[in-house]
Amino acid sequence: MFLIAYNVNLQTDKQEIAHELALRIRESGRVKKDGRGNVVVDALGHKVMIPGTLKALKAMGVFLEAHHIAQVSINLVNYQVTPPHVAFEEVKRQAADLGVAVTGSEIVGLTPREALLMAGRYYAPGVTEEARLIDAAVEHLGLSQFDRFDPARKIIEFQLS
Repeated sequence: MFLIAYNVNLQTDKQEIAHELALRIRESGRVKKDGRGNVVVDALGHKVMIPGTLKALKAMGVFLEAHHIAQVSINLVNYQVTPPHVAFEEVKRQAADLGVAVTGSEIVGLTPREALLMAGRYYAPGVTEEARLIDAAVEHLGLSQFDRFDPARKIIEFQLS
């Protein structure tokens, strides 16, 4: 399965908020702690984990110095299980819970066409034309926040043809 390196931009410069969001969404989740902040262990001495909300996803919070914002840096290890739009909407939902807005996102490197078509179908139901679906995905995911998203350069299948 093709890994998609995907980042979601936050309207804050606080890396700790991005880190909290990463803990909430990543499949591995976080270590459970008791009321005093001590790590909870099971009967065998293993740390008890609280799973995150999304499957097939790894994430961490970072500060993006070039743009002076915090970002949830995500690896979508199986975009058919968790596509970019699902990750984006979940980060938006969790960020709103923390009083922070999501401003856009970026795909680092290449992405499979199908991942953007899935997003396009989510944001533009009823649209069938591929170019319009890709445009809807780019717009709603905010993929051109920093640099114009060029499908010809960012979509794997367009690079191969």
